Amino acid sequence: MSDQLTRENMIMALAQKKLPRSILESVAKRERSPLGEGIINSLGKMNDRALMTLYKALIKGEQDEKGNYLTYRSSLWLSRELKTSEIKLTYNEPLVGELKIVVFLEGEISVVADCITSRVTSSDAEGFLSKLKLLKGKHAHLSRSFIFSSAGYDDDLAEQLNKMEGMGLNGTYTPAKKGRFSGLLGGGSSEVTIELYEETEGKKMAKVYP
Repeated sequence: MSDQLTRENMIMALAQKKLPRSILESVAKRERSPLGEGIINSLGKMNDRALMTLYKALIKGEQDEKGNYLTYRSSLWLSRELKTSEIKLTYNEPLVGELKIVVFLEGEISVVADCITSRVTSSDAEGFLSKLKLLKGKHAHLSRSFIFSSAGYDDDLAEQLNKMEGMGLNGTYTPAKKGRFSGLLGGGSSEVTIELYEETEGKKMAKVYP
C-alpha cells in the first residue's frame, strides 16, 4: 500500500467503528501484525494486510472464503447490541470445541454465537444445540445464543427447530440435564434463548427467528 493518504483514510474510517480489542487481536494474529495500545495506535502499527482485512470486512462489507469477515462484523454488531467489550473470537472451549464468538460475564460464558456463510440447515442447528447443551452444563451464566448467516436459512428451518428436543416455540432452549455436567453451576436458569439473524445486502443484521 504505497499511498499514505489511503492508509490514513482507512485508519480514520475504522477508528470511528470503536472496535473491541478482540477484533483487532484476531486480525493481527491471522496476519502476523503488531498492535499498540488503544484503537488509533493499534491501527497505525498494523501491517498493510491486517489493515486492509479490517477495511474490507468492516467498511466495504466484503465476503471472504473462510468466513472471517462475517465473524468480524457479527462480533462488532454483538458488542454494540450487548454493550460489552468482554468478547472473544475463535474461542476453544474444552470438551466442546471451537466457538466463533463468546461473551463473558464474571469469568463464565454468558453468550455464544456461530457465524455461517453457507445456507443454514437443520443439521447446522442441531450441531449448535449440542454445543449449547455442553456449554450450559459448564457455564450457568449462559443465557443467550445467536446464529449469524450471510447466505440465509432453509425455508422450513424455524419449523424444524421448534420440533427439536428441548426447544420451545419462543426460541427458548432447555437442555436435558444428563451426563457429566448435569449440575448447573450456581443454580442459574436452565434456559438459553436462541436468535437467528441474516446479514442483508446492506450489511445489516435482520432477525429471522423467533
